Amino acid sequence: MLVYLDKDIADSYFTEGKRIAVALSGGADSVFLLDLLCKAAKEKKFSLYAIHINHMIRGKEADRDENFCRELCKKLGVRFLCERRN
Repeated sequence: MLVYLDKDIADSYFTEGKRIAVALSGGADSVFLLDLLCKAAKEKKFSLYAIHINHMIRGKEADRDENFCRELCKKLGVRFLCERRN
């Protein structure tokens, strides 16, 4: 699954025992990246964490993004870290 990632980066950073964090907004790009890294984590045996920042600017829409990210991570078995900052 690392076919989409630069081989030098994958071989250097995504190694067994490493802890990798990915910023997760809930948008298509970050969801795709999370899915890609989730598959790579199983293959390369590294720990994956998703970080979401809810800036609380967009009210309920921001809360929906946070909940979507939380549920997605639960489904994928990825540790989810969230900060709420106004």
